Amino acid sequence: MKLKKLGVTVLLVFIGISFSGCIGVNSDFGSIRNSLLKNMDGRFERDIEFSVGSLGIKIAESFVKFTDTEENVDEMLNQVSHVQIGVYSRNDYDRFQPSMFGLKQLSEELEKDGWQYIVKNINDDEMTTVFLNKNNDGQLNRLLVVNYSDDELVLAELTGNLEKLIQHAIKDNGIKFKISDNY
Repeated sequence: MKLKKLGVTVLLVFIGISFSGCIGVNSDFGSIRNSLLKNMDGRFERDIEFSVGSLGIKIAESFVKFTDTEENVDEMLNQVSHVQIGVYSRNDYDRFQPSMFGLKQLSEELEKDGWQYIVKNINDDEMTTVFLNKNNDGQLNRLLVVNYSDDELVLAELTGNLEKLIQHAIKDNGIKFKISDNY
C-alpha cells in the first residue's frame, strides 16, 4: 500500500511539474532565441533558461494575496498564463557594437512571425526592444523584451491577457510619461 501511495505521489508531482511550465522554455521561445543569436554578432553561452506556467503563477498569486500592497498585483498575475526567461553570456566582448542595422534585422525577423515592436532604445553599449504579438482574435497576448548589452543577451516573454493586465496597471497607477530631452 505504501508503494502505491509513493507511486501516486511521484506521478502527481511529475504531472504538476509538467503542466506548470517549469521544466524549460517552449519551442516558440527557443525559435526566437535561435533567430536572435543568428542575427547577433558574437558567441553566447546559456546562463539560465526557464519558464513558469499557470500553476507556478497561481502559487505566486496566492502568496501575493497575503502581502500588504496598494496595487492589485494578484489581479494582474491572474491575467498572466506563462513567463519565459533566458539569459545568455557573451564570451567575445571586444566585438560588440550596437547598431540600428542589427536592431532592424531583429525586428524584421520577428515581424515575419507576427511580432510588432513598440519600443526601441540604443544607449551606449546596450540595446533594448519591446515587441507585442496578438492571437488569432486580435487580442494582445504576448510581450517580448530583448535586452542586448556588451556582456549578455536577456530575453523575457510574457503570455496572457495583456489587455486586461494593462487595464489593471493603468487603473492602479495611471498613465505617467517622462520624456527625455535627448531625442
